[in-house]
Amino acid sequence: HHSTGYAGVVGSSSNVCIGGWMLGGGFGYWSRRYGLGIDNLLQIDIVLADGTQVAATRTNGYADLFWALRGAGQATLGVVTGFHYQLYPAHEELVLVTGRLPYQLAAHALTQLGVMEPHLSRSIHVTVNNQNDSDNEYEEEGLVLSFFCVGETEEVLMDCQGAIKDFLLSLI
Repeated sequence: HHSTGYAGVVGSSSNVCIGGWMLGGGFGYWSRRYGLGIDNLLQIDIVLADGTQVAATRTNGYADLFWALRGAGQATLGVVTGFHYQLYPAHEELVLVTGRLPYQLAAHALTQLGVMEPHLSRSIHVTVNNQNDSDNEYEEEGLVLSFFCVGETEEVLMDCQGAIKDFLLSLI
């Protein structure tokens, strides 16, 4: 994004390719701010079973196919060969804070996140993952919480830091 100044919505897992992510809904770090990946789709290039190459959009003759792919894209509707999706100005201000909580705090932590979530800025994305890697002797088991914040100004980042601080204080 540095060369153009624009970026698209992206997923949060390095194990999922763009096709699987987009056609599976497309939840990622910027979803609270810009919507799911499928919300940002403008066109899907696809090869149909008869070999016809088409460009499906919201409004053209393949609109039904466009909407079907957005909801059941991993079904056998054809072979998707390309995506065209909305870009947004790339933000230089990013913060990612990740921490691990022991399982004993899991219920309380998830309850507190549920209380906070409706009040969080749309610039803040929170993920919760299970860390249960018995093969790794250096990592403790527990919940991994990540706060991802994106914004144009330092004020947005201060809001993010405040939300993280409030969450941590709620656990005491």
